[in-house]
Order: sequence, then structure tokens, then C-alpha cells
Amino acid sequence: MESREDVLQFVLDYMAERTSRTVVKAWFSETEMVGLTESGAVIRTPAPFKRDILRERYAEPVREALRELFGVPMDVDFIAGDDPAPDPGQPEKSGCGGVPYYRQQYTFDRFVVGKSNDMAYGAARNVADNPGGDYNPLFLYGGSGLGKTHLLFAIANQLRVQRPELRVLDFTGEIFTNELATAIRQGTTPAFREKYRTADVILCDDIQFIEGKDFSQEEFFHTFNALHQVSGQIVVTSDRPPKHLPLLEERLRTRFDAGLLVDVQSPDFETRMAIVKSTAARTGLRLGDDVIVYIAQSVTNNVRQLEGFVKKMTAYRDMMGNVSLEGAQKALNEIVEKHPGLRPTPDYVLGKVCEYYRADKSDVLGKGRQARLVQVRQVGMYIVRKMTDISLQGVGDFFNRDHSTVLYGVEKMERDRDSNPALDTEITEIMENIRSV
Repeated sequence: MESREDVLQFVLDYMAERTSRTVVKAWFSETEMVGLTESGAVIRTPAPFKRDILRERYAEPVREALRELFGVPMDVDFIAGDDPAPDPGQPEKSGCGGVPYYRQQYTFDRFVVGKSNDMAYGAARNVADNPGGDYNPLFLYGGSGLGKTHLLFAIANQLRVQRPELRVLDFTGEIFTNELATAIRQGTTPAFREKYRTADVILCDDIQFIEGKDFSQEEFFHTFNALHQVSGQIVVTSDRPPKHLPLLEERLRTRFDAGLLVDVQSPDFETRMAIVKSTAARTGLRLGDDVIVYIAQSVTNNVRQLEGFVKKMTAYRDMMGNVSLEGAQKALNEIVEKHPGLRPTPDYVLGKVCEYYRADKSDVLGKGRQARLVQVRQVGMYIVRKMTDISLQGVGDFFNRDHSTVLYGVEKMERDRDSNPALDTEITEIMENIRSV
């Protein structure tokens, strides 16, 4: 049954955003979900010492992820090696019509459209209504948590309902790579190629994962050609546009560039307000206008985190009876203490920039004009401006510069990102580091 694997993948992705992918790989790389019921999940890991660490450190984050996924409190237990799995005693959770449960929430109706994503939304709707038509391939790019995966699943969900005769495959770049490695090891590459090259629609999330992996790029190239020759629809997402994936083969890059490239950006204030209202309405949460404004002003750069915070407020409501502005402030402050990337301050952003470049914060804020120091300073200004709602003057005050200097630095970084793939990769990685902590 597909749902266990998909639920575990959701849990791992959820935790990676709130801890780091390094942590998830270290402790969850060999885990398997061996039980999934209405009341909880059972996860197996090969070693007893890992089981003990998972129980001690990560049981609560997994419960949080399961509640986020299913909308109800759920428990989790970890077992090791040949430990017997507890008798579930309740029916397995499963998807509807073959679609994993959690993916059913990803529909076009639930996607909040604003200036930052209206083009991506329109293109995705066009693909869902007319696969293999004008927007083929469709390449959506942008930071994590901005809605790319939502649109990918929305396309898949609509096609599976309205065009059931089509073979629709949705997968990640990592899944494609892992399946290929298994096929090569087991001598089943013909079956692997049959699966992907005979699909009518393929939707690949995080295509950047195959970057630099020769065999994966070779297979994806031939899969692309096989589908495109028969007007099969191809949709991919990435954290960067093709030209800023330096280890992506040129022949793949040119094929992506030949389609429609759409930048999905961080939501503006009005869109964040709409997201808060929409999420609250779906969860039956009544929020005053002052609370809605506060949340939209405070969580600025990630749609998934914004939705997640609103859902967390339901637990606060259950305890306190209502959600006041004071309650929202207290809840957010508690969360930000654990996850400062939820509401990054200029000081926090600059700290991450300096950590990445191994620079001293006092030097960056000082008067030094060495080329490397100026570069770090301008990257810091750019990311603060991008990831917060602070004005140019506010950024200038923090960096001890006037607003015209900040404007010059921000505009220069915009130009340089476009012409310098290495710099674009560095900035992307720093911003992802900030969002994931």
C-alpha cells in the first residue's frame, strides 16, 4: 500500500524544514513505517541505539508532523531490528481513489493566489486543463515552502479525477535517482524505463537533486525526449532556474529553457493575509483582524510555515478558549525561540550570512572596503531585504549605511545573481538555511 511510504516521506520533509536535512538523514535514513492506523504510527529503525535516540529526541516532532498531516492528534512508536510491531488494532489510514490521504488537500481551490504566484497558478491550471499543450515543459522555481509542490500535486489530483485514462506519475528527483540506483543494482532497468517513458504526464519535484548525477541525468534526458515526442506533459520544480543549476547537463538545461519558466516568489503582505484567513477558515479557527494582521506581518517568507503557525493556533484555542492578539504573540515568540527562521531578524540573517562566508559580523557592519567584505555586506543587505518587510532605510540603519547604498547593493545582487550562477547558488543556500532553522 502506497500510503505508509508517502506518509513517512511527508514526516521527513516536515522535519527537515524544522531541523535540517542533515539531521533527518543521520537518524531517519534507514527507517521504515511498518504501521499506520487511525491512532498512530510505528516506525522501524535497524539499530536499538537509534530507536532510543528517536524515542527520546524525535517522537514529539513526528507526532507534530502527523497531526499536521491528518488534522488529529496521533501517537508514534519506534522499534528496532526484529522487534515485533505493536498490534495496530485499528484500520489502516489510506488514500482515496489511490491518492495518498495527505495529497488530497493539494487542490487548486485551496491555493491562495497573489502577485507572487499568480503566473505559476495560471500556468499550472492550464497544464491541468490541457496537458501536453502550450506550456510543455513547465518549470516552476523558487524557495522552499512557497507553493511549488502544492501546484504540482494539484495538477496530479485534477488529472486523476478528470482524465483517469492518463498515466500520471508524480515523484521527486531523489525518488527518481534512488529507483534508478535500485534498478541498476537489481538488473531491472528495462522495467524502470518502461514505467517512466510510457507515462502520459510526469511531475518531478526538486529536479535539482539529479544535478551532477550522470546516470540520473542520462535517464531523465531520455525520459524527457520519449514523452515530448508524443506530446506527453512534463512539469518540474526546482529551487533555482535552469541557468543557475551549474551541474545540470546542458542538453537538459536547454530543454527546460525551451518551455515556460515561472518564478514563484515569497508572498506579499496582502497574500499572506489571505493565506491566514483561508487556513483559519479551513480549520474552523476564528481570528480577529488584529491577530490576522499580526501573523501576516510576523511570518514573512514561507507559505508552509505561515499555514503551519495558523494550524498551531488551534491547539492554543483548545486550551484557552479563544485566540487573542496577546495569545498569538506569545505563541509565535515561543515558536521563534526554537525556529528563528520563522521570523528572521536582520541580526539573525547577517549571522547566517557571516557563518556561510566565515566572516566577522563586526567587520561587515564596519567601514571596511575590501572586495570580499563588500560582497558579504551586499549579500546580507539583499537577503535582509528579501526575507523581511524592513524598509530600505531600516536595512540601512542596521548596516550603518544610507538607504541609497542599500538600494545599490540590493540591485547589484539582483543583477549578479542573474549573471553569476555560483553566487546565485550561494544566496539560495543561505536563504534555505535561514528558512529551515
